[in-house]
Amino acid sequence: MNGRTPQQLKSLLENRFNPSELRQLAFALDIDHEDLEGNTKPVFILSLIGYAQRHDLIESLSELAKKRESVQH
Repeated sequence: MNGRTPQQLKSLLENRFNPSELRQLAFALDIDHEDLEGNTKPVFILSLIGYAQRHDLIESLSELAKKRESVQH
């Protein structure tokens, strides 16, 4: 996973993305954010990562997060 563990991806998403940006990540991966659990940011992130793992999208999520992170900073 691009040298990034799920725990590292979770940390990146928690520290660098707000809830709106997380929903945008889901949208970019064609994931309906309403299919994801979580009324709080940490639970939403866990749900997003879990969904990505189950649907073979974890590499895409990691790459997209990395790209958006580099644009933000």
